[in-house]
Amino acid sequence: MFHRYSWRMVQVFVASYITYVLLNVAWFSFIMRDFYLEKFAGVVNPADITLDTYFNIFSNPRLLILLAWVLVVQGMIWYALPYSKGSYQGALISGAVYGLIVSGSHQILSFALIANWPIIGLYIGLPWMMFACAATTVVALYAAEKVGYSYMFGREEK
Repeated sequence: MFHRYSWRMVQVFVASYITYVLLNVAWFSFIMRDFYLEKFAGVVNPADITLDTYFNIFSNPRLLILLAWVLVVQGMIWYALPYSKGSYQGALISGAVYGLIVSGSHQILSFALIANWPIIGLYIGLPWMMFACAATTVVALYAAEKVGYSYMFGREEK
C-alpha cells in the first residue's frame, strides 16, 4: 500500500486538492454564500466554537475544513480514481458515486443527529458534492496521465 506514495502521487494529489478547494471556495463563498448563511444560521455559528483543549486546531473551523478536504481528495484518489480504469467517463461516474457516498452519509447523519439541520442541505449539498467529486476525479485522472502515474489503471508507468 505504501508503494503508492511517490512524487507522482504527490503531484496528482496537489492538482486534485487545488481543484477541489477552488470549486468549494467558489461554491460556499460566492455562488451559494447567502443561501448557506440563511438556511444554516440556526445550526452552525463558528463564532460560538470554543473548546478547552490543548489542541487549538479544533478551534479553527477553516483549518478543519481544509483538513477534511484532504481526506476527501485522498479518498477520491485511492478509491474513485482506480475505478475509472483510465477512462474520463469512468472518472466522472466513479467520482460522482464517491461524492454521493461521502456527502450522503454526512448529510443523513447531520440531519439525524443535529437539531434544526435543514433537509434542504441534502437536496443542495448532495448534487454539489457529486459534481465536485466527479470534476476533481477527472482532474486527478488527467494529472495521473500527465505525470505517468498509470499503474493504478493496470498499465505500465512511463
